Amino acid sequence: MKNRMRYLITALCLLLATSVYAADIKVQYTFKGNTIGDDSGIYVAKLQNGARIIKMKDGNRVLYTGLDDGYLDLGSALGNEVVSRLSADLTISIDLMVDADDNSLSSDGNLVWVFASQEPDSKPSNYMMMKARNGAVGYTMRYGGGTYRTETSRSLTTGKWHTLTYVHSGRNTYLYIDGEVAVAANSSSSIYYSPAQLFKKAGSLDYNYIGKPAATDNAYLRNTCIDNFVIEDRAWTAEEVAAAYKNAASLSNKSTEIQKDNLASKYDFWSHDGLIELMTNVDRTWQERMGYRTRSFWNWAVFHTGNMEVVRYLNERQEQQTIYNEFKEFSENWGEANNWYGSTGDDPSLWRYTYGEESNYALFGDWQCCFQTYIDLYNLDGQKNERMVARAKQVMSYMMRSDTVDYWWWADALYMAMPVLPKMYNLTGDNGYLDKLYFCFDYARNLMYNEQDHLFFRDANYVYPMHRTSHGMPDYWSRGDGWVVAGLAKVLATVPKNWRRYGMFEDIYKDMCSKVITCQVSEGFWPESLCDSLFATCRESSGTSLFTYGLLWGVNNGVLKPDVYMPAINRAWTYLTEIALQEDWTVGYMQPIGAAANEGAQLYPSNITDFGTGAFLLAAAEMARYADAHPRPVPGDVNEDKQVDINDVVAIINQMAGTATWQYADVNDDEKVDINDVVAVINLMAEG
Repeated sequence: MKNRMRYLITALCLLLATSVYAADIKVQYTFKGNTIGDDSGIYVAKLQNGARIIKMKDGNRVLYTGLDDGYLDLGSALGNEVVSRLSADLTISIDLMVDADDNSLSSDGNLVWVFASQEPDSKPSNYMMMKARNGAVGYTMRYGGGTYRTETSRSLTTGKWHTLTYVHSGRNTYLYIDGEVAVAANSSSSIYYSPAQLFKKAGSLDYNYIGKPAATDNAYLRNTCIDNFVIEDRAWTAEEVAAAYKNAASLSNKSTEIQKDNLASKYDFWSHDGLIELMTNVDRTWQERMGYRTRSFWNWAVFHTGNMEVVRYLNERQEQQTIYNEFKEFSENWGEANNWYGSTGDDPSLWRYTYGEESNYALFGDWQCCFQTYIDLYNLDGQKNERMVARAKQVMSYMMRSDTVDYWWWADALYMAMPVLPKMYNLTGDNGYLDKLYFCFDYARNLMYNEQDHLFFRDANYVYPMHRTSHGMPDYWSRGDGWVVAGLAKVLATVPKNWRRYGMFEDIYKDMCSKVITCQVSEGFWPESLCDSLFATCRESSGTSLFTYGLLWGVNNGVLKPDVYMPAINRAWTYLTEIALQEDWTVGYMQPIGAAANEGAQLYPSNITDFGTGAFLLAAAEMARYADAHPRPVPGDVNEDKQVDINDVVAIINQMAGTATWQYADVNDDEKVDINDVVAVINLMAEG
């Protein structure tokens, strides 16, 4: 019954399509959608042994075979329903790029594609294939006891895109490499068997792959990118082959840089389970890297604020108790190792708040960031060990009672120190902490905040127009404003909503957020310089993580509108998880410790920092809260009624007609809503 329904719906949808289905065979794989298979969605394939669809550095999506004998199982239907009908002229073409490292092209095997009647074994027979082996590139058919080849002694250049095209025309066979004939043969001097004859003799072509050998002792096609696999029952002319190689979307414009081992292709970092995996691995990796015996200065302290955000999230969910206890204990051990202190000077008459890393700089905000974690741990501690917060009370009560208001003279302080004051209010109930919060922030605002641009300068030395970028523009530092947005989110999350100053803090937060999303670049990150796009253009992840956290907090708590801010958040999260996140669970492209954007700077995946990792964990925990509140629908459930059925087909058709708008109508994720999405839903219905 399922199959009958599938065929009936397919027939209906094909009638609705704007183009007429041609009688000729043409099957194409460009790997642009979410459904793994051909572009029509009819011939579903399976990724095996770590093979995956990846984005190249230029954004092009390709099949990547990986380093673990990965391959694409094309399925039996392609061999038995398509290849079996190739009885005369035909063309099979494929683009590939073998990375210069970690391959074995000199070994037997290295099949680009193969259609076979039996599973790989030691003595395979009845198959057709294209191989990329050094010195033996070309087409082979093994038919019974005979082997028939159209191959060349040439080798492919690694690290470069190539097109391999096999054409059978009349009694002639051709092997093209990069649009030019490498071998031409006339089958009149030997017997030529068509794929249809092979199918008839073998009885089936069930075992069809890209990247897997026909013989069990042969090499897989490792570390290779595949694109634009085409099968057609027509002989392309030499001009068509050349044009296919040279057209605008072909190899000359393709990146050869593989974005290797992309963790986002293995895990769903938009789902609860994927985010738990992400937070656990990123957090634990950094814990193992640095240990807990570090100072309580700001850079280590920021990591612990990120670790504690993960701990708080797990506590809210009451799950993953083992991880919760492990991560909580790590910050507890850090606090104990520092005797629950920031700076260690005990004579208040000597305390300073200018920059200083020595013991008497207790009032300098970079020594106060640790108090956020100490207070959070105290609140989670069943015994309420007063040692955890004794130093925080000593320092912050002194600061609260002083007449000084210019403690926060640089933007970073609005993350390091500002959130401590509302935590102290909740800890003690003393309204003086809220008053001090207002007066100190008001000083910082008047010193550094531009009311027109809705951004903070890093400190008084960077205020425009006294200071400008080399292009004469205001110098707004991404991480500096990231500290402010994240700090404001923490304040708004902690102070009472009925506090008379709450609206002022919320207004500035919202104004900054509205400005920040206009400074994001298309790849999803915020560059070091927010407003001078030519001053600092490289990828940067610490400011991006802080903005992502701050924006997500606003959406999650009803302060920011999702339809306005989620597009920017989604772009940022895609950048952070697909580009910044590395295979070893570190987060790269972090600007090192500094005070401003660096003109012409370059950052790399190896640029990792403790504070940047903490900022990433803040964003990840907030994304987990968002994912829990907004679970993604089942693939194909366009109308979000928790089932995939004919109503989803109707929803797509209505959107194609312009009479509806559904968020998840682009089922195959090719950035358009068309008949291929209908086919994708039908296939999902057929799979049950």
